Amino acid sequence: MAKDVWENILRHIETISQPIYSTVNPPATEEEINLLESTLYVQLPSHFRNYLSIWNGQQEQVPFIGYNSFLSVPDIIETWSMMNDLFEDEEQVAWIDEDRIKPLIWSKKWIPFTDYEASSRLILDLDPGKNGISG
Repeated sequence: MAKDVWENILRHIETISQPIYSTVNPPATEEEINLLESTLYVQLPSHFRNYLSIWNGQQEQVPFIGYNSFLSVPDIIETWSMMNDLFEDEEQVAWIDEDRIKPLIWSKKWIPFTDYEASSRLILDLDPGKNGISG
């Protein structure tokens, strides 16, 4: 059922924006998705696994959501690794109260899946705050 949603989204992209559709990568293989999980030490939500099994990000940075483009499995791994390297010594942020997200600059359980010029990203939060929902 969930794969149908992603297939429908992809068909709509093809219909309404050929320039965006032409940047969509072929589906990720099960091996690539498993590599992503093992590298990031997470179990991905089924809806995200379904998305990757329909299309594996975009080949180039053509805006899809706002100004963000979707990252491929290798790009997710690269971006996640870079963010962990940059913020591995960061502590909790005192000026943010925990609610849906934890008061952190970065968490290893945040999985980036879009990017806009390395400044704005959408992430899956696999370690939410006390009132948050995983994924």
